Amino acid sequence: MSIDLYPPPNLIRLDKSPSLAIMRGRAKTSAGQGMYSDINSEEYREQFADSEHQFIDVREEDEHAEGHIPGAVNIPLSEFMARVDEIDEEAAVVLVCNTGVRSSQAALYLASMGYDQIYNLDEGTKGWMKKGYAVDRG
Repeated sequence: MSIDLYPPPNLIRLDKSPSLAIMRGRAKTSAGQGMYSDINSEEYREQFADSEHQFIDVREEDEHAEGHIPGAVNIPLSEFMARVDEIDEEAAVVLVCNTGVRSSQAALYLASMGYDQIYNLDEGTKGWMKKGYAVDRG
């Protein structure tokens, strides 16, 4: 007996907008559009410690205030599409949320807009904190 799953198990719908569906995996693509890559906390610290990049926390303001990775600028996912012009297309963009799901949505959206240096911190702020790395409050 065969069971067909719809949507496919690797496609997670997180919003009613088709531009915010995500594919889980190491490198992401969206139907011929741009790509983004998942990175973990160690990769972020190694790759971006001394390089120019934009670090964006897409959690809501109250979540960001409770504790965020140092240097993360807050652009909540609920405001992301309206504020995308605040993100430089020419610089690398690292996105983070609580667990990597909302930041994946934002990464896919940026990829669909033509951004090409996009990274998703797939462990999120929770994973960062679990490893004992510093967070800022307020």
